Amino acid sequence: MQSVSQVHFEQRRVILRNFSGCGLMFVLIFCGMYQAKRNILDVQAAQDCGDSLQTSASVLKPLAPAEDLRPSFDGTHLLYSAPGKQGAAWQVWERTADGSEARQITHCAADCMQAEYLPGDQIVYTAKNTGGAWGASSIFVSRLDGSDAHPITFGPGNFQVLRVLHNGRILLAANAPLTMTGKTKAQRALYQIRPDGSGLYRLPQPVAQRYAQDAQPSTSTTSVGLLPSPAVTHAAPLLYPSILHLELKTGRMLCLNATQTMDTASGRLAGSIAQVRVLALERDGNERTLGSVPVEQDGSFYMTVPADKPVRFELLNKQGAVVHEQKSWIWTRPGEDRGCAGCHENPAVAPENHWPLALKRLDTPMLVGATTALTQKDGKE
Repeated sequence: MQSVSQVHFEQRRVILRNFSGCGLMFVLIFCGMYQAKRNILDVQAAQDCGDSLQTSASVLKPLAPAEDLRPSFDGTHLLYSAPGKQGAAWQVWERTADGSEARQITHCAADCMQAEYLPGDQIVYTAKNTGGAWGASSIFVSRLDGSDAHPITFGPGNFQVLRVLHNGRILLAANAPLTMTGKTKAQRALYQIRPDGSGLYRLPQPVAQRYAQDAQPSTSTTSVGLLPSPAVTHAAPLLYPSILHLELKTGRMLCLNATQTMDTASGRLAGSIAQVRVLALERDGNERTLGSVPVEQDGSFYMTVPADKPVRFELLNKQGAVVHEQKSWIWTRPGEDRGCAGCHENPAVAPENHWPLALKRLDTPMLVGATTALTQKDGKE
């Protein structure tokens, strides 16, 4: 169950996380110091969520062939995956507990599965991609009636929904690193993301190992599926308020110290870093250089990038040679401020309490692959 301190932290983070560099810097440090405690709370949340969904065979009723069974918070309805009415792609369905009504929610061109209820009459589900280089599957959110369906992941990774946690975040499985299939040897890892697609975060390995035991999706694949009875209820997750500005076309990225990394024994990159080059991944699989920004002496940089487009970074020395490169493709949502402590840094380590030079020197982030007009509402100055 979520503690009072965690609820207060979530509310405080929303208030503090404004669109100024000062606010973002404070939140990066504050979130980093809180991370160890949050990880412990998140594990407990996954355990609580798993416990709440345990059902007994004595209270189950027959259902047509189905997978990914998920009861509603009040136990009166059930989400499940089954073939569409035409028997083609799998779709997300909802059925009443007494079996009197069943309706198809999604109408995807390819398979849509692994749906979970969200607060506010929404659902989140895994959608198979029909083509392009952005992986085999993405995560979508829609209303309960199937309207307003939109992606919340952008780029490769083969994302899959595992569970909606009590803290309001969504637990995902995806490749690590987040790369195109076949480009880099990848393993599966656990991530968290907010329902609006912001704040994608890979769980540290010790936490992920404990999650794996308690938060695996429960799936039934039988000729006769199972429908939980109305008696199966569980607490609704925390409603996570979005602070995105969907009318904007860009997001901001702040790195505190690009020399920090887990890829070396010392935890830091050798040599000097002069610039960071930003690459974008197009849907046809081609990489495009968006531009570059200077890296300050303390390793910090601050930039604005196009929203909802996968990007990655290459660190360059003064001669323009690549010193280190990011493997994963990441993104920002419209109006999102996203920060990192380093370049593939240890996510379990809090950043130093240091004010980065990039924020001292720059009143606004440097534009990369975006014009000033794209940062304004409705694309206007």
